[in-house]
Amino acid sequence: MGALLVWSAAGLLTGLVNTIEAMILCRVTLGVAEAFNWPCAVSVVRRVIPLEARSLANGIFHSGASLGAAITPILAWAMISPSGENWQKLFVVVGASGGLWALLWVIFIRGERALEIEHPKVSSDVSAFPEPELPFRRVLVSRLFWIMMMVSLTVNVCWHFFRAWLPRILRKDLHYSEGEMLWML
Repeated sequence: MGALLVWSAAGLLTGLVNTIEAMILCRVTLGVAEAFNWPCAVSVVRRVIPLEARSLANGIFHSGASLGAAITPILAWAMISPSGENWQKLFVVVGASGGLWALLWVIFIRGERALEIEHPKVSSDVSAFPEPELPFRRVLVSRLFWIMMMVSLTVNVCWHFFRAWLPRILRKDLHYSEGEMLWML
């Protein structure tokens, strides 16, 4: 919750600052708070969602992150003028929406599971840990491992092409205007 509030505040304040130093401070703070996103989300799903529904909950969370990444350029295109005016409004809207999400979380998520913090007991006795079903050295010959690697590689290559190279191709090679490029993306 704290990371979301810091991230939201840093985003919102990015749209309100007037100096480059304050902008740098907001962006660094936003980046630090964003680093907590994935580990905190997985922890929340583990604590709040029953075991049999966790895979669906994680899928929805990851889909939401992808949906946000897809909607943000459209939102930017709609809110920011071609000359770059009103860019601050985008940061205020996105930051405020994170704050609203935190408020809704506090209102609707209650009970022991939402508040419980698990601290696993760490034992120095090696015999307390069960022998893994599949020794690590055998992972490299596992068919499932290589399927996962190919899917991951495919998704990441496509994502980085879409994120980094496609905008360059649209702007430089195909001479799309910035608005056309954002709409296409």
